[in-house]
This record gives sequence, C-alpha cells and structure tokens, in this order.
Amino acid sequence: MRPRMLRFALIAAALAAAASGVCAPIVTVTPENMADLGWSIEVNSGPRTPVTAYGGLTTWGPCVYEHHGFVTEEGMPMGRGAFFAECGYGGMTTSDKTPDTVWLGLDKFNGQPLSNITLNQIKTMSYYSFVSRTPTLSDSTDWSSYTWWRGPNSPIMLQITAVSPDGGDYKQFWIRPRSWGYGVQGPDGGMDDFRNGKWQYLDCITDRWYHAPERQDLSDDWKWESWAELCATFGNYHIMATSTLPWGEGGLKSPGWDGQTVPKGYFYTTGTGKGLNFEVGARKFKAWLYQQGAWVNWYRESIGFRGHVDYFTLGIDLDNDGIYPEPGEVVTYDFEPSPNEPEPAVVASSIKALDRNPLVGTLADNPPYATNFARTRFPHKVVGKVTWRTGNPIGAALEDGSKIRQFYKGEPPEPYFESIRYYFPLDYGLPSGTWLNSWWRGWGLVERLRGFNYTSQPPLMLWTDLDHLEKLF
Repeated sequence: MRPRMLRFALIAAALAAAASGVCAPIVTVTPENMADLGWSIEVNSGPRTPVTAYGGLTTWGPCVYEHHGFVTEEGMPMGRGAFFAECGYGGMTTSDKTPDTVWLGLDKFNGQPLSNITLNQIKTMSYYSFVSRTPTLSDSTDWSSYTWWRGPNSPIMLQITAVSPDGGDYKQFWIRPRSWGYGVQGPDGGMDDFRNGKWQYLDCITDRWYHAPERQDLSDDWKWESWAELCATFGNYHIMATSTLPWGEGGLKSPGWDGQTVPKGYFYTTGTGKGLNFEVGARKFKAWLYQQGAWVNWYRESIGFRGHVDYFTLGIDLDNDGIYPEPGEVVTYDFEPSPNEPEPAVVASSIKALDRNPLVGTLADNPPYATNFARTRFPHKVVGKVTWRTGNPIGAALEDGSKIRQFYKGEPPEPYFESIRYYFPLDYGLPSGTWLNSWWRGWGLVERLRGFNYTSQPPLMLWTDLDHLEKLF
C-alpha cells in the first residue's frame, strides 16, 4: 500500500480538529519553507565518520513497509510523508561515549519568537509518533534466538528547555510517555504491538514529563504526571531563546551531554540551539537518569532507532488572558517532503538479486537505511514457497528457486535452495503448519538482522506486515 496523497488534507484537518476538540489550522512544513517557519534539523554522530544519524522530511520510512503508510490507526491520512529520524551504531564504549542523536527544533510560533512564551501559556501539545518494531540488536550470539531480540525503547521525544524569570536557572523537560516506561532496554522480541509498528497519538498535556538530573545526589531526578503538575512549579519559566554559539563559547547549542561527549555540552543544551525540540538518541553512552538510582546504558534506548513524527499540534495562550483558544493560538504542523520527492515504489525481485552487499549490507555493518536509495525508495517484493515456519508466529521462510547451492548428502548431490525470511513480529494466530508448502508473495524492507557479535551471519530477511502478504495457493 502506498502513502496517501495530499488531496486528503481537508479531510485530515477536519478529523484532527474533531479528535482534539481544538480547531487547529494545518501548516504544512516542507524542506523549502521550514526555516521561515522556525524549524531546523540537526544530527550528531560524535567523532565518527561518515555520519550515520539522519533526520529529514521524507516519503519513506518504517511506517511504509511495516504498516499502512502515513495513515493513523483511526484512518486519518497525514499526507505524503512525515519527519523521519534514524540513529546508527556507535557511542557504546568508554572510548566512544557519544551515540547518534537527531534533532528537529522550533523557535517561532505564528511569526513570534517562542522565547517570549512562559510554560503556563502552553495549553496544547500533541503529536503522532511511529517507532519501528524491527529489532535493533540481540542479547544473544545466536541471531535466531528471537526472544533475545531488542528494539528501541523511546519514541522521538518532545523536549522543552526553559529559563527562570531572572535568567539564572535553566531546565530541560522531556515528555516521557507512560507507555514507554523508564527502562532503556526494549521488550523481549524487540517489539511491543501496542506502541511499536503503529502510529501512536501522544497527548503531552496529560502524559508524563521528566527532568534529567544535573546533581550527583540525584535530588533533581524529577517526574510529573502531567503538564499542569510541571507548571505548578515551573510555569513562570519561559522557553529558552535560540542560541547560535556552541557550548563552551558562551552559547547553548550542542547535542552533547557533558565534558566527555563530542562535542562537549551540558544537560540543558540542545542540538539545534532552540528551546523546543523533537529529539531521539542517547546523548551519552551511560548516564544517571530515569530514576534508576544508578548508571544505565543509555545507548540501548535508541541505538539503531528508526521512526517518525507528524501532526504536531501546539497551542499557546498568546496574550495570556485566560481565554483559549482564540484565533491564531493553535496550529497543527504537518511535516511533508519536497513536492518533487518521489513516493516509494514496490519492485519485484528475487533472492539472488537481493543478496548483494550494496543492498542489504553485511553481518558486520548494515549500511544506514536512510543513505541507501535502493531500500528507501524501493521496497522489494518476492514470490516463493513456504519451506519453514516458526512455532512462534513471527515469520516464515520462502524460497523462489533463484539461488541454488549444491551440497553432498550422499549420492547424488542434492540442490539446496537458499530462502528469504519474512518477519512481521505480531501474533496473528496462524498455526505453524498451515503455511508450509503454500505459495505467497509479499513486499517490505530487505535487511539482515541488525546487531553485532553473532556467531553466524543472519539470512536475508524481509521485514513487513501481514497486510503486505498475499497467499497465492
């Protein structure tokens, strides 16, 4: 299924307004106009080259091959694309302390600087989040041990950096939805069907907020169960003014966390230098946070992350008169690719053609998805016979006869057909025997299981959704 077209924009606007109870005009953000609207994107891969972090407004991403494209669970179309972020593999050791981070920042609202806004003037904040359910690593050296697969344990988080009325105290607040818990490790199997692999609506007014501790005694490791609860203490703080100078040169622009990261930073610096950001990626490999009372391997939360943000609704009582909403006080931002950006096209292929390093990578280094044109723009379709089915309903192996290997098992030599594996990590209630020897076709992302330290190379895998599979006979 291909992403919906912009002709649905009027329908989407009506549905969005009805769902939120606030009449929010939709502002389309594209690469061409985002700077004028106050938006900017920054990525950081620490000292590593080439850069493996990616952020952009795209027609492609995991929602295309794992789901129904840019359409919410309620059936609301969100246009041709969304903001997409990807984090690579790095920043996991004492010698490389800086994981990938991706930032989407805003410093204007209807042409006015956000730095004039106090936190208690913000009345509406919500957005749609999509986090891939494709595993990012395994805690086992056996790649086939799927119970040890792990996935991301964070959405792209809304973050607000604010300063006290006297300008002497800075705080950075993160939305930390209850549905994502506080742990940095994803669930068993690398997936969770109530939040991964689907568009999740996050209401930042009613959901939980968090402040990462700056003090070693963890006395400021705070959380609030709602925006109102946070504002009861910090409501008179205002959003930080944009800083263009890096940390250490009198500015606050840095994706770093402390003096050990590359670049150096601080707990309340931001990668864009702006006071309102969507951010994903651990800012240091280990840190004191999430009320764990100990150092945690923060990098596990977002290593290998792929996901989207779209339809961000922001509402502000601009004149602070207590009457909200009034005209011009609420906006929904629809993140869209450039008009000339092509939509993904499904192409028929074969196992033999797909098994090439430039396309799917190797055991040691799957290339970043966002930099691989053959994968982002062209999901691949394979037709074959089911030759293997797991007892757990997460996948099946198909062979199409295009890649035959010979091995000796007595006389005469017998052909061995190398297969591709489909993975759609949800329980569809299909018994293992029902698929064997049946013929199917399906499309999705071709990629070996990501991670490291496997004792053998994972086979080709096609990550998909049941709706993209069709039984032929």
